[in-house]
Amino acid sequence: MLGWGLLFLPIGFAIQAVALIRTRALPRWQGLLFLSGVLLVGTPDGVEAINLSASVLMGIALVPYGIQLVRVRPR
Repeated sequence: MLGWGLLFLPIGFAIQAVALIRTRALPRWQGLLFLSGVLLVGTPDGVEAINLSASVLMGIALVPYGIQLVRVRPR
């Protein structure tokens, strides 16, 4: 069962990234960085440089959104 989860995780994140781009919930550059990082996550083991760059791309895409969530005060 865990193997199926590892297979479907990048697919689910890719669908989420496309939805974020289409709905403009995030700026376009953040959505594109998130999508490119998600597509690189599915690389097989042994290519750690690609997995690292995928993590960096997703971090660059999502950290500004996280900072925005922390700064905004609830109404």
